[in-house]
Amino acid sequence: MAKPPADTDPQQDALFREVEEDLRHERLAEIWKQYGGLIIAAAVVVVLAVAGVQGWRVYQADQRAEQAARFDAARDRLAKGDSAALEDLAALAADRSSGYAPLAALRRAAALADEGKTDEAIQGYRGLINDSAADPVFRDAARVLAVLHGLTLLDPAEIGGLLQPLRDGTGPWRPLAEELAAVSSLRQGDSKAAIEILRGILGDPQAPRGVRQRAGGLLAALGASPTPPAESGESSSSGPAPAAPPAGGGNGG
Repeated sequence: MAKPPADTDPQQDALFREVEEDLRHERLAEIWKQYGGLIIAAAVVVVLAVAGVQGWRVYQADQRAEQAARFDAARDRLAKGDSAALEDLAALAADRSSGYAPLAALRRAAALADEGKTDEAIQGYRGLINDSAADPVFRDAARVLAVLHGLTLLDPAEIGGLLQPLRDGTGPWRPLAEELAAVSSLRQGDSKAAIEILRGILGDPQAPRGVRQRAGGLLAALGASPTPPAESGESSSSGPAPAAPPAGGGNGG
């Protein structure tokens, strides 16, 4: 698994692990298998550790402890198969005074996706995306996860709209957004656009190694070179140059 930069804060680190795990979900594996049998194994395993102190520094210690206890209790109940814990996560996600609200929203949406309730999961991600009070890092993560789970459900225009702000930016989610944009293009039958995006990923020094490796694998499965033909040194001429006529080749009279 590609690791985020060393200076990434605990919240972003937890989210990187969340998205990297989801990128191994069998929903993407089914798509990759159609283009060369590349399988990203393992089901979605969402284990969001209690994130850093950024969202709740302003609150008193007892409030933070109570919020943490609610989040941990709901997460533990989910791990034991108690789907009723989804209600507790929904309540925590709706509590704007809680620094755990965005984490609870992400965890609840992931649990719904695990149960096959993909439409509800996507609605949960949309809610976080549209929450202007939430930290942008959580909202951007929700964009990636909404597309990941909605590749076969969402309209291509909505997928593009969700990914474009990330693709236009310089944040940590950009390489993953590019990868999902390439997969979306393949699903629409636009292999030319997909190849262009995948080549861009290979040339992006900021892209994690895992993302670059998957991009290279998809290019190979599509029969495309890592770089455009002109950059690969391929000649554009139609054939070898004609041989020069021999000197003095005329018939003397």
